[in-house]
Amino acid sequence: MLIVEAWLKKNNAFTSGVKWFRTKYPNGENLQQVIDELVAERKDACAAWLIRKAGPANTTLKVAGDLVITNGLFFAGSVIVSGRLMVGEYLEVGASIRAGSDIRAGLSINAGRSVISNKSIRTSRGINAGCDIKAGLDIMAGWNIKAGQSIKANGRIEVCESIAAGRDIVANHGIKAGRDIRAGWDIKTNSTIEAGWDGGIYAGIIPCPSGKERADIFSKVKPNNIVLGAWSEPVG
Repeated sequence: MLIVEAWLKKNNAFTSGVKWFRTKYPNGENLQQVIDELVAERKDACAAWLIRKAGPANTTLKVAGDLVITNGLFFAGSVIVSGRLMVGEYLEVGASIRAGSDIRAGLSINAGRSVISNKSIRTSRGINAGCDIKAGLDIMAGWNIKAGQSIKANGRIEVCESIAAGRDIVANHGIKAGRDIRAGWDIKTNSTIEAGWDGGIYAGIIPCPSGKERADIFSKVKPNNIVLGAWSEPVG
């Protein structure tokens, strides 16, 4: 994608950002090149804004083995790593993030589509994905976790603030949030579900396409603060 000054103005970029771009690239420049230059100049917020405004690019960064970066990783398309993906600061991707092992970010993780790890996903801040967030083990975040579709972990899901999913929230070994837990559809675990003392548990915020009259909350013990949804013990 070619970025030009007119596109920036149309998308309400800050005047200072437009001026910077005009000086650097008077004839326009490729999206990823602009992102790379912004990151090189430590303009991380501008790089993240550009990725989100431009939308997912049809490009892929593939790495065999581990990818370890001291600072942040900003990429307009998808990032696919066969091993671990370890980023010291922000992990900002326009499309999807996939790793054969752990995904770690020192700050936040944002993906226009999905974040998928065969092992665990951990960050000191939040995780946000336009589609799914899935882990073979645990999903842990210091702030919020939000997915446009489902959040699923074979291990545990635990955050200091809230969990929100457009579809199901599923974790085999428990779900814990410092505030609310909100699912468009069902919430399921073979262990316990805990929301904050001033938070609530909401299942079935949107109508389920299967036509179910209610959304279900499955857990070993009935949570105290269910606001929406019908609780029952896990089957099997």
